[in-house]
Amino acid sequence: MGQAESLDGVERLDAFASAYTKHLDQIAEYTHRIIIVTPVPFSDPLGLGLDLKKRNQSLAMYVKAIRKIAREKKLPVVDLFTAFQDRKTPGTYSLNGIYLSPVGHWFASHAFASQLGFEDRVASASLRETHVTLKPDSFEKLRQAIKQKNVLWFRYWRPTNWAFLYGNRQTQPSSRNHKNRGIRWFPGELEASLRHIKELENQVRNLAARAKK
Repeated sequence: MGQAESLDGVERLDAFASAYTKHLDQIAEYTHRIIIVTPVPFSDPLGLGLDLKKRNQSLAMYVKAIRKIAREKKLPVVDLFTAFQDRKTPGTYSLNGIYLSPVGHWFASHAFASQLGFEDRVASASLRETHVTLKPDSFEKLRQAIKQKNVLWFRYWRPTNWAFLYGNRQTQPSSRNHKNRGIRWFPGELEASLRHIKELENQVRNLAARAKK
């Protein structure tokens, strides 16, 4: 959070900091395992002629506020903004100025590992640029398992048709079992995905343990 909000300028910085702090307090009601991540700098990979200097000057103030909040709450920070600005390897790290490119993801992963103290565990990992996969293969298998688990979790956390699940379309014929109209199939199917998520979580742990060897 912070990149899009910084487009409002420093005039809205206090309002952003207040909302950010409130949001963290809400999350803390559910978990204390929180890591603050700053946004990456603005870029213009499509050559639209954006005023990057002005945008990144504003964003820098928002990043500073984010780091201050993290210090006050004693939360770890991964500062992607500073890491990407200080990077020594040139290249396009964003596909469109919003989403990271494979190279951008690779660089961000290094920032996470180094700033959280895990760099030694992934020192042997490298990127196959032609196929955008990791080597050795044990790291790539781990990455694919994490991607699969994240997709399932996203579908559970943010189902594709909320109206059929919890909203105003629960009475629609397609929302109910064709043999027994008293049964709604969608909620059961969604809850069943939790078992698959747990299975994948165990798979991720096992693959991570093997990748360390």
